[in-house]
Amino acid sequence: MKTPVRVEVLDREFTLQVEESNAERTRHVAEQVDRRMRAFQRQHSGQAKLTTAIVTALAVAEDLEQERDARTEHDAALSNDLRALTTRLTEALDEEEAFGEHSAAENPSPADAEAP
Repeated sequence: MKTPVRVEVLDREFTLQVEESNAERTRHVAEQVDRRMRAFQRQHSGQAKLTTAIVTALAVAEDLEQERDARTEHDAALSNDLRALTTRLTEALDEEEAFGEHSAAENPSPADAEAP
């Protein structure tokens, strides 16, 4: 169910309709955006609010892309590690199976010895 959430960014209030379960997250995100926009304004006091908003949006988007790239690299490394581990386990199981077959041929079980 949607619920109204009031947030404030750069002294301007917005009422957003969000899922009830996302209300707190929306407030938190708005606080982060407000904090970043204020930091930009402190460093560039002569800039218009629209410029502040656009530059902040670009910075947030860049951060998101960097996080996605890092996650993609991490996922790829993890996949490679898992493939290598799977290969090693398969080889170990194949060796064990071959050793077991070789051992069984040299030392037949009592059931094999009794067979006609």
